[in-house]
Amino acid sequence: MNWFVVIVFVIMPLVGAMFAWHSWHLSRTGVRVQAKIVDYEYEAADIGGHSIHGDRRPKYRPVVSFVDEKRKLHTLTLPKVFSTEPANVGHLIPIIYPRGQPQKAQSATLSSIWFFPFWFCGPAITIAAFIGSQWLWYRYVG
Repeated sequence: MNWFVVIVFVIMPLVGAMFAWHSWHLSRTGVRVQAKIVDYEYEAADIGGHSIHGDRRPKYRPVVSFVDEKRKLHTLTLPKVFSTEPANVGHLIPIIYPRGQPQKAQSATLSSIWFFPFWFCGPAITIAAFIGSQWLWYRYVG
């Protein structure tokens, strides 16, 4: 069997399904709060290497402060990265974390929660839709 077919139609959708289950579970049972951006961690550009996109700009990770469901104040650095210098310290952003685990907080935006499931399942869905549309076209039109 062709490795491309195995990777795109079996392995990637399985990994995507695992990420989708985690994202769905987090969306349903996670605690959503508003966090205040208090600072940014600066990460210098990698002068010697390249990122996926060849980007050598410095990175900024938001440091947020929020109160959890037990009324305890937490300050932590989110994994989300901004590639341009942000100017919104003091801005409120929505975050979500698993109940009882505020140290695992992440941005609560749609793209932050569902990026990996779509990235892993997207190629199989796109190729299957293309093949299906071609089959329908030739069956009923051509």
